[in-house]
Amino acid sequence: MRYFKLETALAFAVMGLLLLVGNGLAIGPYTDNGDQTVTDQGTGLMWENGNNVTTPMREWANALAYCENLTLGGYTDWRLPNILELGSIVDYNKKNPAIDPVFSAASDYYWSSTSNASEPYRALSVDFRYGNIFLWLNKNMDAYVRCVRGGLYPSFYPLTISIADGDSTDIVTSNVGDIACHGGSPNSGTCADLYTDITTVTLRAIPGSGHALTGWGIDCSACGDSRSCNVTIGSGKRCLATFEPTWTRLPGGTSRAPALVWNPYKNMASLCVLC
Repeated sequence: MRYFKLETALAFAVMGLLLLVGNGLAIGPYTDNGDQTVTDQGTGLMWENGNNVTTPMREWANALAYCENLTLGGYTDWRLPNILELGSIVDYNKKNPAIDPVFSAASDYYWSSTSNASEPYRALSVDFRYGNIFLWLNKNMDAYVRCVRGGLYPSFYPLTISIADGDSTDIVTSNVGDIACHGGSPNSGTCADLYTDITTVTLRAIPGSGHALTGWGIDCSACGDSRSCNVTIGSGKRCLATFEPTWTRLPGGTSRAPALVWNPYKNMASLCVLC
């Protein structure tokens, strides 16, 4: 199984940072590549640099999308760093910002890709004023973004599920991880979990009574209206599941009286007594 729960991911993060600092392994030296990128020779990570890392601030979902669509330094495989990767460039000998001066940086919060499976509306960040890490922020808050690529550490990518037009009886679950997303939740039917590279996750859409799945969207659009959808993790993925009521009232009839209704999934009209 190639997925890790958040607690496991954070344990790796803590151990990794302690090893790096405690064993005196090089975090750096850093090489300014002259193309708005910086390479950390100690970890093998290549970091985005330049004006875009200090403006603008973005919500978490927009931060993910920005990195996934970034083309910089001749590379297109950029991603939002996990909390271990982002914490590796903190320099505790400095403050405001707590980072090597080769980097452009704001003295503020930067997003990581590390999400909270039990509270999917939050993700971890690093505060580069003093280098505080493992700080949870609500995903609808704004923070700065520094994209990364490559590296020696296993990367954890978020799979984010959103439900449209459904209610709390419409559910999307996963065969691995902790995704159990209900429509009409206080967080707009959105949930997420972390997975390592090349993990294949099977999502299952479970419509509530009187509802049906009308289709998948975004990174799951190839699944059409099948209730089962396989997603292979290679970067952050986002999937939309849309549910709608099964029965549609046709013209004529009055509320709570017999009426002719159309069931699009059976492609037929029927008499509904309690519509």
